[in-house]
Amino acid sequence: MNLDFVYTRYLSDCDGPNLLLLESQARDFKQGIWSEGKQGITRPWIYRRGSNARLRCSEISSWDKAQLLLQEGHVYLDRDNDGEACEGLR
Repeated sequence: MNLDFVYTRYLSDCDGPNLLLLESQARDFKQGIWSEGKQGITRPWIYRRGSNARLRCSEISSWDKAQLLLQEGHVYLDRDNDGEACEGLR
């Protein structure tokens, strides 16, 4: 099975824990889209929003990635303007 992304929105309709495990294994072993780097490719649901769309902290995989995005100009990720993006990911 080649697993790319798990759409967490739909996990209640299937074997969610198993699918999340398979996604994690694909990421750990750099298989499929995960061979493109730690983050993989742009998530389809983010791509469909377009280049002007805002990201949500829940869509960002790590605190480090959120800080990079902040440096790239996604200032809206720093809600309290303290210089740290998506503090809940820490």
